[in-house]
Amino acid sequence: MPPRPPKLPIYEPSYLEILLRIAERGPKNLSALSRELKVPKRTLHSRVNKLKERGLLKVSVMPSLKKLGLIDVYVLIDVKPSSSKLVREALKSIDYWLRYYEIVGKYNGFFFHYLMPVNNVIDLEEYLRELKERSLAVNYEVNVLTGRVHYLLRPYGVSELEE
Repeated sequence: MPPRPPKLPIYEPSYLEILLRIAERGPKNLSALSRELKVPKRTLHSRVNKLKERGLLKVSVMPSLKKLGLIDVYVLIDVKPSSSKLVREALKSIDYWLRYYEIVGKYNGFFFHYLMPVNNVIDLEEYLRELKERSLAVNYEVNVLTGRVHYLLRPYGVSELEE
């Protein structure tokens, strides 16, 4: 068993200051943070890495899906009970699906959420039309979400982010 790493002196003011500043502004620019705190870049990077290694700091990224050319597409599809499994597997075979739910109501079948390039929406609609022509689907509806507002928690330093 490898030796345990020494405990991180997180109560040392410099570590607390780093955590507070990153919580306020995010980890975007460590070079600017090092200038602001008057700490060498190498030292700051080393301390941030120690905080990450100890699990005290977790950095995640929320990419701008619009800038990547991806949009949210929602499909509601009404299927016959006899073709339910086949349709589910057919819709799962399409790249870009994020999640799906079995639904009951106006549509008795599935709700699929895709995250795909704009150009692929027409292909998806053609695929769904083909499922309907083959009598695997009774009806379907395709909806595209054109804009989104994300509300983030205050501790992460951002109250609202529009894409």
